Amino acid sequence: MTVVDADQSPARTQATRFALDPEHGGLRLVMLLGFLAVWALVFLAGRALLAVEAAVIISLVAGFAAAALAARRLEGWLRQRWPSGRSVAVAGRQILLLRRDREEEALATDQEVNVLTWCFQISRRSRVPKGWYMVACALEQDERYIPVYAFFAPGDFEALTRRHHFTELRGRKQRRQGGDLRLAGEQKRLHAAEQLRWMQGGEMSREDFTGFLRFLHERFPAWMPELV
Repeated sequence: MTVVDADQSPARTQATRFALDPEHGGLRLVMLLGFLAVWALVFLAGRALLAVEAAVIISLVAGFAAAALAARRLEGWLRQRWPSGRSVAVAGRQILLLRRDREEEALATDQEVNVLTWCFQISRRSRVPKGWYMVACALEQDERYIPVYAFFAPGDFEALTRRHHFTELRGRKQRRQGGDLRLAGEQKRLHAAEQLRWMQGGEMSREDFTGFLRFLHERFPAWMPELV
């Protein structure tokens, strides 16, 4: 979280800004290319310098080890110097979704804001480990949405004392088996919000996500419940 001068905000007031997408697409692409480049260099160097029968295997293992170490260090360096340019800012009487200070969405804080919260457990291994939780919050006003989310390790999710406020997203088969119309309506609404999160949502670090929710509750207790 940072407090900055939001030059593009309507009132040009000080804004509290939360960075989004710490692992944006450009960073991931550079990480992949860096990994492959280091692996190839170490592998070729090993093949050229080693004169043993197991030269290929040794070069492969050494290349992967060196590439993994280099990628880890490169990631830390890039994260500090190459932000995504997307952020959520609370400025004056608005909550703004920004891309390089250009407004993509805006909600009025002096009017009612609907708060949707949900979660689900990752079932397939991707860049996020299997078994982790996706935890999301979408702010909605007059069919305008600002969805943000974070990934939690199982232990971190269990440590959330108010995790029951985040409704578990059910699959289509589970929704059909249930007979509660109220729950079915809630799940339909959350699935619509999940589609928006997938298309335009902003990922946060776990610390920024919980800090953002606390900040909103402290600033706007009339419509923002205490979630963390």
